[in-house]
Amino acid sequence: MQCLQRWMKVLTPGLVKGQWNPKEDAMLIALVNKNYKNWGDLALHMPGRTSKQCRERWCHALDPAIVKGAYTAEEVRIAAPGIALLRRLANVALCSLQKN
Repeated sequence: MQCLQRWMKVLTPGLVKGQWNPKEDAMLIALVNKNYKNWGDLALHMPGRTSKQCRERWCHALDPAIVKGAYTAEEVRIAAPGIALLRRLANVALCSLQKN
């Protein structure tokens, strides 16, 4: 079973790896707009791309719900305490490394 999965998702001849081109992006957007409910079904119409590639391209790059601009003041206010904590932890780690 593992061999079959590796073949289907990694080794299949014709599988496209790497960057997406604008034509593929346009095709993916069109297919998503046709309301495919299953990434596997959608991937059957994307030559050389797996369902995982299609899902990740949509969810991480093409979905119009993704906000790509600067953080809002509210987002900065919410994140500030966590950032301050991470800075303190980084300083503690750096000090412990310098002692060794």
